[in-house]
Amino acid sequence: MAEKKRKHLFKIRHWLFHSTLDVRCSMFDVHLFPTFIFISMLLSLTSIDAYSAQVTLISPTGTVADNTPTYTWYAASGATRYHLIAKDSSGRKINAVYTAEQSGCKSGDGICSVTPETTFADGPCKWRVRSWNSDGYGPWSDIMIFSLDQ
Repeated sequence: MAEKKRKHLFKIRHWLFHSTLDVRCSMFDVHLFPTFIFISMLLSLTSIDAYSAQVTLISPTGTVADNTPTYTWYAASGATRYHLIAKDSSGRKINAVYTAEQSGCKSGDGICSVTPETTFADGPCKWRVRSWNSDGYGPWSDIMIFSLDQ
């Protein structure tokens, strides 16, 4: 007796890229399903290089006297925007997106910097940045910690 051909439509929500991959397949054997999904995920990972690169932070770090510090980082090639998050002991103080032009690194190389007018309380603070281009956000930078001491 011939096996009945089954058609399946799968929607895979890719957690890394925040996108949905539609997969249509015809399968004769249910045991192929995990292998098919694994191969599909590997194929979808080939586009990772199109996303913006990880940012390397420069300053502030260590002890800082200015409660409105300037944040500086190395530009990510091809990035058109940067997302900055900064926190002090009271919680998130900055959650802002800046264009490469606003950050002073429109050319995609060199050093980017912004000086938000947000004030921080004395004590430990931490911050990080991620870059963005038309393909999406890159990974977050490592977290940099500084201590505000006025």
